[in-house]
Amino acid sequence: MRCENKVSQTYYRDGEFMPRTIEMRCGSTSVYGSTLVCEECETKHHDGWPDRCRHGVLITEYDCDCMACELGED
Repeated sequence: MRCENKVSQTYYRDGEFMPRTIEMRCGSTSVYGSTLVCEECETKHHDGWPDRCRHGVLITEYDCDCMACELGED
């Protein structure tokens, strides 16, 4: 799932001391390998985000920090 909004991400390249900021389209893969999500889409429910639960909360490698998931809500 993608929209036309842009998401800024700041990162450091190896051997450089100054950060770089780039803008990419919502739904693209970030420089860290996760999915970039704009604020507008973050508030919506998207089943298509591979690293988000059905409530739109980021899923870590250990657990989902979503209270709705913890409580068993749909």
